[in-house]
Amino acid sequence: MTRRVINQNLLIGVVFILGGLVLAGLGYLNPIIAAVLHNAGSLLVVFNSARLVRMGEHLEPYTQPARLAPAVLVSSPSLVPA
Repeated sequence: MTRRVINQNLLIGVVFILGGLVLAGLGYLNPIIAAVLHNAGSLLVVFNSARLVRMGEHLEPYTQPARLAPAVLVSSPSLVPA
């Protein structure tokens, strides 16, 4: 389900951006209307992603990976300048 929603969001984003850009560039669409449609496409992607939470997939907070102990630098006496 998650992969399908990600692919839908990618397709929606690309279609809205490229479609609006091409139509505005060719003069078929007012650039201001293209900008409004771009924002509408962004909202559509956000609300489409919210379906994952409604469908039972819970968002988990980010946890940092465990830190490793610092490495101890052991140098040989011959490498230390006198």
